[in-house]
Amino acid sequence: MLKTFFVTLFTTVCFNVSAQKIESFYDKTSKKTGFKDATGKIIIPAKYDYAFSSNGGAFFTVELNKKRGFIDNTGKEIIPLVYDHAADFDEGLACVKKKEKWGFIDLTGKEVIPFNYDYAGSFSEGLANVAINNKHGYIDKTGKEIVLLKYDQVTFFKDGLSPVKLNEKWGVINKTGKEIVPPKYDAIDDLYGYPAIVEITNKYGFIDSTGKEIISPKYTRVKNFDAGLAAVQMNKKWGIVDTKGKQIIPFKYDYTSFEDVYVVKGFINGLLRVAIGGDHDTNGPGWWGGKWGFINKSGKEIIPLKYEYAQNFSEGLAAVMLNKKWGFIDPTGKLVIPLKYDQVHQGFSNGKAVVAVGDGGAITIDKKGNIQKSE
Repeated sequence: MLKTFFVTLFTTVCFNVSAQKIESFYDKTSKKTGFKDATGKIIIPAKYDYAFSSNGGAFFTVELNKKRGFIDNTGKEIIPLVYDHAADFDEGLACVKKKEKWGFIDLTGKEVIPFNYDYAGSFSEGLANVAINNKHGYIDKTGKEIVLLKYDQVTFFKDGLSPVKLNEKWGVINKTGKEIVPPKYDAIDDLYGYPAIVEITNKYGFIDSTGKEIISPKYTRVKNFDAGLAAVQMNKKWGIVDTKGKQIIPFKYDYTSFEDVYVVKGFINGLLRVAIGGDHDTNGPGWWGGKWGFINKSGKEIIPLKYEYAQNFSEGLAAVMLNKKWGFIDPTGKLVIPLKYDQVHQGFSNGKAVVAVGDGGAITIDKKGNIQKSE
């Protein structure tokens, strides 16, 4: 549940400069990367090993012969290719590596923070994570050490707070270095802000932004809060609690849409998708089987659990399946589009959904069920 940071290289980078679209291209013969405009005219010959957009598309980080630097969109070298590694610019500074040490440069290429560190991360809220001899802390943009380099691991600051690890336990510090949560947890997940998830011995709870433990670690699984409510699991059943730990919805459901891998918010149109019965989908990360319906934030079943499957609401309609046929309902449970489709490939987006009947091809329909396009 902890964050790890990566620099991802893309083979194609697109952006607009003076209304002109510039993109990278890869030459298979030379195995090098260059740049061309929207007409295909080569702006920068294929000569780099890697190239990716930097500083929001103002220029590029490029690599040649294992050395990195920066060029502008005309191909002019604005920062020499002398670094062993160079990250993107954040808050006007980029961490760069030279001779096994890390420092920071500004947008002109000036080395503004000396190469003193064994590790350096990007700036966030005016502070950057740095390390010497595997001990981490934070410095400001002048290079002043704001948080002592004493932690085994840190993440980055968000809303003035950062999780830190010491002696295999996690706590939270503020931007002065004060420990508002002493390192005592096995894990802290603040990816979606606070209340943040905390873990002790495979049990989960929550802390608020002051460091107060608002829900003690006692649940086998939890999901992040959405609109003041969070899904929590005990004895393999899911319920809902508020930020004070009050049980709003009892432990009765085998699945809630808080579990969706690609969905951050559980409640959509004020409703939460739930199921009783069923099991994990053997073909993916989802849930299949059982009976599906929707509840509101007080736990009332607005749409009865009678469907064989239900998708989340999208643009005010949700796809549901009954007797192996698909249709669409509105947030009141009214069947707006009849149960007559064999598949729903895609829920509503921009007023259209993609469905199928029998072995036929995909059909695009509008919110009244009218066929818009056959594919």
